[in-house]
Amino acid sequence: MSIEWNAGNIGSVLGRPFLRKVLANFRGRHDARVRFGITGNGIQPNYQIEYQPEGGKPARTLAFRGSTHKPYGINEPFNEERISDAFAYWEIERAYSE
Repeated sequence: MSIEWNAGNIGSVLGRPFLRKVLANFRGRHDARVRFGITGNGIQPNYQIEYQPEGGKPARTLAFRGSTHKPYGINEPFNEERISDAFAYWEIERAYSE
């Protein structure tokens, strides 16, 4: 099974507690973007946050387990075929507020 994430369903499917933890993992970087795994039932999807370059440093992507919101333990992005389009911080914040 796979789920297609969009701005209209992330809030209702994932819920406020899950999104609160996703927002916390942005680490105050409002220019970062998040992408959710599309396999499974969409209850606790793994996700990755793509942090933009800062002060000459390279861009960085951190993967998180949806069940714990802790780093996944890999230093490379998820497979492009198994991950959603990117959502901006404000989109997640709006879904959280609705």
